[in-house]
Amino acid sequence: MMRSDYQLWLEYHCGSIQRKLTERELKEIRAFDFALHLLVPQNVLLDKLGGYENLKNMHIYHNYPLIKKLAKEFNVNEELILVQLDNIFKKNDTKQKVLKKEDNIVYVKF
Repeated sequence: MMRSDYQLWLEYHCGSIQRKLTERELKEIRAFDFALHLLVPQNVLLDKLGGYENLKNMHIYHNYPLIKKLAKEFNVNEELILVQLDNIFKKNDTKQKVLKKEDNIVYVKF
């Protein structure tokens, strides 16, 4: 992936792209997301942070030394740790909104 593709990926995850993405751009983003999950597995990251409940109670985004330490342990940029943390929070927020599933109907709270 070229530097411009990495920048596109970061902008995508920060929500700063205000246009429709091309097929090529979407493929690059999916490829980088796949690589992120290989480099920084969510379950391993959560284990290092003491689980989701512990992570929820941390002010992780304000703890730059911890972000830097995690990035060094995973041998990645700090930005990748932050994106993966965002992914963890989004995933768990979605799970908490699902009240029940019946056949092909999903009941959620807003």
